[in-house]
Amino acid sequence: KGVSQVLIALGISRDGIEYDSPDGEPVRLLFVIASPPHLSLDYLQALSTLVRCLRDKDARDALIGTASAAEIEKRLHAAFTAELVRFEEPLSGRQQRGSSG
Repeated sequence: KGVSQVLIALGISRDGIEYDSPDGEPVRLLFVIASPPHLSLDYLQALSTLVRCLRDKDARDALIGTASAAEIEKRLHAAFTAELVRFEEPLSGRQQRGSSG
């Protein structure tokens, strides 16, 4: 309740943290998402975007290997922007079809 927008924090452990994960691998990326109760849909969209972006091993490895916080933020911003564009394109197409017919 102490935040007014969706915020995402990322912790990176290059060595990994043992966490009893299903694949037996140590955890290297730990995300924390804070969201006010009235933005639950925005929270879910942020979570699903992270999941889609991080399914790609190359994307995960790139984050783990990135040295500066500014570069990490740049990579995540680019990934979120790409996901939002991908998400909005089908929606705009549906709106156009719905309004013309």
